[in-house]
Amino acid sequence: MSDIKLAILASLVAISSFILVSLALVSTAHAAGGIEIESVLITGDTVRVEYSSKIRGCAFLMDDNFVRAQERPNLFCGHGRSVVDEYSTEVLDVQAGDVLQICSIRSFGTCSDLVEVRQAGDLDGDGSINISDLMLIYWYIMDESPRWWPTAEIDELAADVNGDGAVNVIDILLLLEALQDEAEGN
Repeated sequence: MSDIKLAILASLVAISSFILVSLALVSTAHAAGGIEIESVLITGDTVRVEYSSKIRGCAFLMDDNFVRAQERPNLFCGHGRSVVDEYSTEVLDVQAGDVLQICSIRSFGTCSDLVEVRQAGDLDGDGSINISDLMLIYWYIMDESPRWWPTAEIDELAADVNGDGAVNVIDILLLLEALQDEAEGN
């Protein structure tokens, strides 16, 4: 081979090595902070937490002041995408409207973005169950939802008021019951 071809080949090998090392560094940086919380939804006495984790080990659910929302360790140890864990409200001390994040146990400071805890039935996420939620669930069941709703998966999860995996007339009746209880002050 000529000297020019060898020089070109050496340059290509050097560039390829640089690209591979750069990609490895980017992947490592992404994996180090690879924990996300998708949603936290309260349905009755159950708290549903959806998260994804690329870290090894477990994580804690914490508020925005790094106060743990759980007493027991080893609750959030799932590894992968779209892990869904459900716990009783006795195990996780959270209320609708709380702002939470999920943080790695091994590397403190590696936390997800903050998400607001939603109550099942609060379809529009305004913090209360009201007539607008009733209209949204009706439109959803009739397949006539406004273009602006749902904006996220949590909106649709909140429409499943009884948590049975389906949004139907039973959820409308439960929402009506919640509205009636609120009107009566119960």
